[in-house]
Amino acid sequence: MTAPTPEPQSRPFRLRYLFYAAAFVFFFFLILDGVIVFLERKGSVDTQNSNDPAWLSTGNPWHADGNRYVVGPADKKSMASMTFKVEKGAAWRGFMLGGSFMRGIPYEGAGTMRFWLNRSLSARFPNAEIELINAAAVSQNSHRVKQIVQHAAALDPNVLIIASCNNEGALAPDEVTQRLHKSGTFRLLKKWLRDDMEDNERPLHTPQDPDIDSVRNQFRQNLIDMVE
Repeated sequence: MTAPTPEPQSRPFRLRYLFYAAAFVFFFFLILDGVIVFLERKGSVDTQNSNDPAWLSTGNPWHADGNRYVVGPADKKSMASMTFKVEKGAAWRGFMLGGSFMRGIPYEGAGTMRFWLNRSLSARFPNAEIELINAAAVSQNSHRVKQIVQHAAALDPNVLIIASCNNEGALAPDEVTQRLHKSGTFRLLKKWLRDDMEDNERPLHTPQDPDIDSVRNQFRQNLIDMVE
């Protein structure tokens, strides 16, 4: 006697099976991404590819560490390693934003515009608590500066000082590229699969898109967005 032939699985059963499988994969990578981002913030994992220009960074450049804001892993190689209070209190808070010109390259600390402006304000207002944050970054254009301005504006600043123009030339990355770079899993895989350039292989200037009118219009719109 032969065993009865099993009935083929019904369509609803197959669809339910596919749904469970897709949900498992989705939540697996969601948890994996969260673990990678957590380890990156702890300094145990580095997902940053030195080949990527600074304007590919996305999201908030700062995160709270206790009662201080610190620069996150995605921006620590391009921004000054300054910390500032989560609770502003009675302090006068200002942010200096822009590219390497505002950042103060090649100087660190003494010699930067932030250093001299902070000295001048402290001398003029000796009894005031002044919190002047250097939020500029190397090699970033107005696309990324605008993003940082939006995050800085949410931190109760008294003033935003912006100098951005010296790194224009590249158009903003598309939406898919920006979303992918928000994923720690994607950044880590990209770092593993793509070799770093040697220093002598890196371009000394910002790549220039041939559509100069679009570059100019993008820069103008970014400035308008920052002011608004």
